[in-house]
Amino acid sequence: MKTLIFALVAALASPVALAGGGTVVKLQGAASIERKGAKVKVAESTPVYSGDTLAVADNGAAQVRFEDDSVFVLPGSTKLRVDQFTMPPGNAAGGTAKYTLVEGGLRTITGRVSKNGKYEMRTEEATITVDGSAYLAMRCQGACAKKYKAGLYVKGEAGVITVTTAAGKTQIRRGQTVHVGNNTELATRVRVSPFDDPVFGAELNMAVEFDAEIHPQRIEQEPPASPS
Repeated sequence: MKTLIFALVAALASPVALAGGGTVVKLQGAASIERKGAKVKVAESTPVYSGDTLAVADNGAAQVRFEDDSVFVLPGSTKLRVDQFTMPPGNAAGGTAKYTLVEGGLRTITGRVSKNGKYEMRTEEATITVDGSAYLAMRCQGACAKKYKAGLYVKGEAGVITVTTAAGKTQIRRGQTVHVGNNTELATRVRVSPFDDPVFGAELNMAVEFDAEIHPQRIEQEPPASPS
């Protein structure tokens, strides 16, 4: 994968963690953000704050970079909620990055928070935590569920990925894929998944490159600060 170049927030003197977020660095098609009951139209350079739900329309794709160097590629028909994102000042360790994949799929390279802070990717079926990782996740519903088992699929691309349900934890590494139908089931490894399907793979745009090389200046939207 290409080296990710990302401008971090400026260091502040206060030791308190800073509310931050991400920026939409690439956009194909249409997308919107649900923010405090309002709908915000998305363009390249639009910021994404804690509490926002980013929705990518059918046949589109968005790439989002967060202030810890993490990158997300979100294909069409995907909704990702940023539950909480905070960064410590300067180069201090820690921070929190908690997201919810409401629907659809994503491909991500995790960032600094995932290595020494609190990182979670939540879904109805399971919670994903990581150790220096890159992975794909997809909630198989609708047309997908007519061909594959409905539920969450997670595929490892780098590092160690842990998929946790009420039944326990399953770890996967590069090239391994697990499926979990609901939160009462243990995630199990599978050889066949929608990630390898030529139809669903193309529709989900999972092959989109992580190729944004700069972090553009944000277009500040109202309200300009992340909600508490």
